[in-house]
Amino acid sequence: MKFAINIKETLEKTVIIEGVESAEEAVRVASDLYNDGEIILDADNLSDKEIEPSEYYGPFAQVLDDADISYYDVYNSDGKVNN
Repeated sequence: MKFAINIKETLEKTVIIEGVESAEEAVRVASDLYNDGEIILDADNLSDKEIEPSEYYGPFAQVLDDADISYYDVYNSDGKVNN
């Protein structure tokens, strides 16, 4: 049997923005810096993870044998990638 499992990671980083007059302006500056690639989050900024059955495949997350899974990474119970 095959099951679809969703893995979600949350990255989080606190930065200090100087030279602004309000929190709203600081958020805008931080957003601009992030969008411009000046603020980068990576694996060191991991703050949370969730591993749970994928809702896309219904309440039991079972993948039917005829489902097109060609665009997913597929693993067996030994951890080997199958495609």
